[in-house]
Amino acid sequence: MRRGVAGGLLALALLLPGPGRAETLAAPDNARARSDSGASAPESEALIFSLPAGWTPVPVATSDTYQKTVFHPPQTGVPGTREMIIVSLARDPEAPDVRTAQMRSATDYAAVCEGSASSALQFSVEGGGGRGFWTISCPRRTDTGRGEVSFFLYLRGTAGSYLVQMSWETAPFAPGNPPLGEARMTKALAFLDTVRLEHGGTAR
Repeated sequence: MRRGVAGGLLALALLLPGPGRAETLAAPDNARARSDSGASAPESEALIFSLPAGWTPVPVATSDTYQKTVFHPPQTGVPGTREMIIVSLARDPEAPDVRTAQMRSATDYAAVCEGSASSALQFSVEGGGGRGFWTISCPRRTDTGRGEVSFFLYLRGTAGSYLVQMSWETAPFAPGNPPLGEARMTKALAFLDTVRLEHGGTAR
């Protein structure tokens, strides 16, 4: 399967887990909805993924209904390029659908980017939820003066929403020519293919 990348690049998606450890992140408050009687729902919901080797987490926001964690690699790898994985979990049974989530991210980038471009949305609907993939390239951010490329995977579950973003900060670049090589994009897509939701121990 090949996926489009904003800016005209294409990359091959691999269906193999990365070499790092597996991570399990439950939605805030264990994502357990309660019925009118006060009984816990029988299923919990958790985000599962295989983190690349050596990456470390830095929590940046935590509340009863929201968590955001940034994962950093052991080293930058490419001079002038900053790489990170950002995972956001929101406990909300009325979470936005996949298309709305993509439009919001594109709007957010357009507000701080010169010439931002979003790829076509790829999505599927499973068990009442949704799973979507898209990319956004930003030739130059107006707040930092740097370029940025991000891959997004959004999952809408029964308890809330989950956004996994793999992002690179780069030198400014010409529109349509983000400075990502095939190997780097393939690695990113391989990581995103490890991301899944589990409900009561059952993955989907």
